Amino acid sequence: TLTDEVNSLGQGSRHTPEPVLTGDDELFLLERAILTKHSDLITSEDRLRAFIDSLTDPAFLLSTDGAIFLANKAAVSKAGMPTQGITGKKISDLPGFSGILDSGKLDQVIKSKKGIQFEETSGGRSLFVSAHPVIDQAGGVEQIVFLTGDLTERRRTETALMRATKKISVLDSLILKDIQNQLFVLTGYQKLALDKAGDPGMQAFLKKGDDAA
Repeated sequence: TLTDEVNSLGQGSRHTPEPVLTGDDELFLLERAILTKHSDLITSEDRLRAFIDSLTDPAFLLSTDGAIFLANKAAVSKAGMPTQGITGKKISDLPGFSGILDSGKLDQVIKSKKGIQFEETSGGRSLFVSAHPVIDQAGGVEQIVFLTGDLTERRRTETALMRATKKISVLDSLILKDIQNQLFVLTGYQKLALDKAGDPGMQAFLKKGDDAA
């Protein structure tokens, strides 16, 4: 009976059955321990899923060959296919993610056992990608956490800001030159008026105007 219960749990069931053994022997205690751990595992998985699905940008858990093991709701929505249809596919095969990943990036994470960050263009959109290894008990890379963020609007804003800044700089330069030219003319007239003015009081006024210019 206990073996049948354990086998049913190993089939991926998310339901923890009620205990069937009675008494206080080792088998009874073992059944309780197994069912408790199974319930705890389901709770832990639910918390992990809730956390992943709370991310507003697509997130994936990949195998070392780039196949999708897990995808959050944002990734499912962007790909436009059901969760079951995504599992097992290569991330680069999904609509909206074509060309986002080459084998070199995964190899880099696997060999270095360190996370990497890079930008990629996919379908005319700029994406920020962050890849992090999941290390197993033997110290090898078991899976890879793959996070993406859409930078398209940010890049458009940055480009527009750069263009606007350049235009302002040009306009500022033109205005400065125009002011300098007008001041040069004004100063010239001030000096001519100062030379021709015979009244000392008028000269004082013109001198102050020249200093102000």
